[in-house]
Amino acid sequence: MPGQDKNSPKQRTTRQLAGDKVENEILAALAKTDWTPTAKDEVREVFNLAYTSSDESSYEYESDSERRVLACYKTTDLPWERTRLTKVKKCLDAVYEKGLTRRVRQSRVPRELHEEHSEICQNILPEHFVQWAVRRQVPVGRGMS
Repeated sequence: MPGQDKNSPKQRTTRQLAGDKVENEILAALAKTDWTPTAKDEVREVFNLAYTSSDESSYEYESDSERRVLACYKTTDLPWERTRLTKVKKCLDAVYEKGLTRRVRQSRVPRELHEEHSEICQNILPEHFVQWAVRRQVPVGRGMS
């Protein structure tokens, strides 16, 4: 529609909105760390959707009915992700979790590593990747040749 803001929630995709939420959570957790300003800048550089794996919803049926409930999110490893980036993500997750209220922590849907994580990961290596976050060599068929 003419005159409608392209950044309005109606015009933005679900993936864009999810990316904004993730970015805000990361920035809030990053602000609570005692890392140097240089380290924080390096981390900010890679935290966007290109450096995060997608979550796949996993549903189960309740035993007494045919109603499906969300059991967990199955996550995947990025085949090109360097250990340093994995450690940074885990640290920021812990800081974020610590900042949540007990009630929110208890109601969160758990995340589990998908058993066949290397097969279902669709995230390809970002075009302009950051050296410290990406493995130098990735096996063929796992995101980069």
